[in-house]
Amino acid sequence: MLKIKLLQINQIIVLDGIPYRFQDLEKEKLPLLKNEIEKIIAIDKKKGINIYGNFGEAGVLIITTKKNRIMPSS
Repeated sequence: MLKIKLLQINQIIVLDGIPYRFQDLEKEKLPLLKNEIEKIIAIDKKKGINIYGNFGEAGVLIITTKKNRIMPSS
């Protein structure tokens, strides 16, 4: 399981298009293996606030997996 150690525990993590607060992701214990990750994008505080409002003030990590956990719409 990949553990991302962040300085800000109130940071937003967007996993395959679904935003989570870091605390919520820890509670769900969502397994994420290194080889499942396609890309990670870090968004700074200023852009994070523009996109996610006050929730993004600690910055945002956008993680896209190779499998994309969201089911495609039919």
